[in-house]
Amino acid sequence: MKIGFAQTKSRERFSENLEECLDFMTLAGKLGVNLLCFPEMHLTDFFLSRADHHYPFQYAEGIPGPTVERFQKAAREQKMAVVLNYMEQFNYEYYSSSPVIDSSGKLLGVSRMVHIPQIMGYCAQSYFTPSCGDFQVYNTKFGKVGVLVSFDRHFPEATRALTLRGADIILIPGFIAEGQDPDMYRAELRTIAYQNCLYAGMCSRVGEENETRFIGKSMLADPDGDILVEGSAESELVVADIDLAAARRRHKENPYLTLRRPDEYLYIVRNC
Repeated sequence: MKIGFAQTKSRERFSENLEECLDFMTLAGKLGVNLLCFPEMHLTDFFLSRADHHYPFQYAEGIPGPTVERFQKAAREQKMAVVLNYMEQFNYEYYSSSPVIDSSGKLLGVSRMVHIPQIMGYCAQSYFTPSCGDFQVYNTKFGKVGVLVSFDRHFPEATRALTLRGADIILIPGFIAEGQDPDMYRAELRTIAYQNCLYAGMCSRVGEENETRFIGKSMLADPDGDILVEGSAESELVVADIDLAAARRRHKENPYLTLRRPDEYLYIVRNC
């Protein structure tokens, strides 16, 4: 099975970003990619702070909607499962949302960011609503895919929830900015993959925005905790071959799962 990460570079126009993503899907199809992941907010600016503060809220839409339908058509044509991320409007609220599309073009569901970062310089808490109950696993033709939207990856409860729901792969639409240590991201992905005995990958964007430079470095870790592939700092398609059958065998043998004692962890729930 081939998995791909589309390191996109955001442009000013929404239509240009959309066409770039569809071009990436065409390229991925030619390379035999079965499952493709895009970065966080790959259709608009990442920082929602233009002088025109209606941008990109003007592009937020419901799911299903016109944008996801374009990707559904492309997924069907390329026979490829796809994980997206863009701004969704639902009941007068905005979410950082990742629609998941199967290779048949069917919309399997939507994972929304649960943990909204409260970090200086990142004003996501000002416009995104935290979601609930969105640690879902999607049964694609190629395997069971769990999705964590960006900041959600920092919470081990989230990764374990996806593992216990049967995920073979955890995909993370995210980013790495200049000044952030890629080694930290490598260590985090390696730990997620090793402790849960699955594949864990993050797709990151490239380019500059508001004096912030995004440096790509999309990466995939295998169940042994090794980094299989890592992207450059340029716009590119990062591709890796994975063996889900071997990962599932390891999953059954993993002591971090077989020796779990949930009764001893009840205080985590009690102290929420």
